Amino acid sequence: IGPGLTPVGTSATAFTAAGTGTWTCPPGVTSVLAECWAAGGGGASASGSYYAAGAGGGGEYAAQTVPVTPGHVYGYTVGAAGSAGPATGNPGSAGGNSVFTGDSGQMVTAYGGQGGGVNTYRGGGPGGAGGTGSTAPAAHDGGNGGNGDPYGGGGGSSGGPSSDGNDGDGYADAGTAV
Repeated sequence: IGPGLTPVGTSATAFTAAGTGTWTCPPGVTSVLAECWAAGGGGASASGSYYAAGAGGGGEYAAQTVPVTPGHVYGYTVGAAGSAGPATGNPGSAGGNSVFTGDSGQMVTAYGGQGGGVNTYRGGGPGGAGGTGSTAPAAHDGGNGGNGDPYGGGGGSSGGPSSDGNDGDGYADAGTAV
């Protein structure tokens, strides 16, 4: 089957809470379609009334069928969302990567979006880049965060099973989810 479609055989298991964990392969399962969505970057904190902040980039999507062995325990990571700039005039932090590791160390990795930036002179800070770089056969980049000019950036949307994420803009409009 392809990414984003209904699984064949046993039901899908979704892990959505940020952090690391393990999954035990059930009897009769020899491969899984690992779909990973990375987290988006945090928005920056504006540095003054004339200095709008850039928004965070969306996380990447990556999917690949990987071999697994019944009864074995496999590790995964769900990336945490990037934090907003901690105080006036600070950039946001990057979103976390999401990873699943199958047999023989075969990894599916989706990369997090970058945090939004600030500008110390009039105008808006730069938006964070969308997550990108997966080597999985099905990978779609996150959208770029919007620049802070003129009114504050809108966040980039995540990549999805069928396309790259959409970019935010400088009118505080977020990218439309895909």
